[in-house]
Amino acid sequence: MNQPAAPIQTLTDKLIAQKEGHVGWIVFNNPARHNAVSFEMWQALPIVLDAYVRDPEVRVIVAKGAGEKAFVAGADIAELATQGPIDGKARARLGQDVFRKLETCGKPVVAAVNG
Repeated sequence: MNQPAAPIQTLTDKLIAQKEGHVGWIVFNNPARHNAVSFEMWQALPIVLDAYVRDPEVRVIVAKGAGEKAFVAGADIAELATQGPIDGKARARLGQDVFRKLETCGKPVVAAVNG
């Protein structure tokens, strides 16, 4: 059985990236907020995706939420409420860029939804 590799360094402990065999795991680690995605998490996602795309051993990317209650609740709206319109526009653009990267990364991306 393959042992997990060391986690990929991200910008936040709320996004865990771990390679296990041919699987690149992305764990949204914010269970207290139903894994709502903070700005730091949005910023970390492209770093993780780029690392998995460059790694020829990674054949599939699997995203899951930490805990038992939620996969991902969406964007952290409490955090969004503190932003002005310009910040909101930049965040929306970042989100679109991340989703485009997920769609075009060239490797299958699977959401592991519990329940």
